[in-house]
Amino acid sequence: MTKIMTFPQIALYKFFTSLVLLICVGVMAISSAAQVAGLSKSDDLAPEAAVAPIFFSHANLTCADLNAIPNDQYGGAFTKIVDDDQLKLDSGTPNGTYPFANIGIAQIKGNPPAGPTRTVTISSTINGVTSFNSQVQILAVNVKISNDSYVYSYAYPNSPVTYSDTDLVPIPLVQGLSHVTFCYGLAANPSAAQASIGGRVVNSFGYGIGGARITVTNTGDGTTNMVLTNPFGYYAVADLPVGEFYFVTVSHKRYAFADNTRTFTLDQDLGGLDFIANP
Repeated sequence: MTKIMTFPQIALYKFFTSLVLLICVGVMAISSAAQVAGLSKSDDLAPEAAVAPIFFSHANLTCADLNAIPNDQYGGAFTKIVDDDQLKLDSGTPNGTYPFANIGIAQIKGNPPAGPTRTVTISSTINGVTSFNSQVQILAVNVKISNDSYVYSYAYPNSPVTYSDTDLVPIPLVQGLSHVTFCYGLAANPSAAQASIGGRVVNSFGYGIGGARITVTNTGDGTTNMVLTNPFGYYAVADLPVGEFYFVTVSHKRYAFADNTRTFTLDQDLGGLDFIANP
């Protein structure tokens, strides 16, 4: 026997059907808005750190400690650290530009970088280092959180020369940044003739793309430099030996580039090495 709904039942059925439909539409709208606003992890604008941290429990490591670690441990992570030189920013959340010298919260041990005064610019929170950009080669960064050390090493045998990185924030997120220590290297071959290159990375509308990774490879000796574009998409790489043939490539985890490589022989300062992302 077919059961016929009464008028109140029909009205109630329509009400709940409409309510479910409204909830579904609302969820879809919130999800879409989150993606547009960049809240989806896959849409993060800044690249993740170039290397994964090495965890040391209850350790307050110095660059001398890392230099003393045998090269056959931790996959050779500290092979390129051959001196005890370090810059310690002794502050819970260092933010700003600091010299490689004993000034304010900046504490240096070992040999200062050769040449004029050099600096490092850093942005951090209680969770870790958001970004850093140095005028001196960086071999490792010790992000000291509470009683533990999270060491980001760029000193593996085949690691590129590094001056900047982003997202040195340990996962899972922990709070209580104590200080940050940079293990650095001196400028190599300072007497050789050198030049710089630069350019900009933009999207298809001409707007700058921040956090794009620029990799510069000297094909003569295999040396690789890596920098990140600033928030307006500009980048520059200095102290490159002239007379060498170079590959320059761009990458970003959100954008793709049909033409992502430039090649040239560097004879003098060179600008205008721009990259345009696909629409």
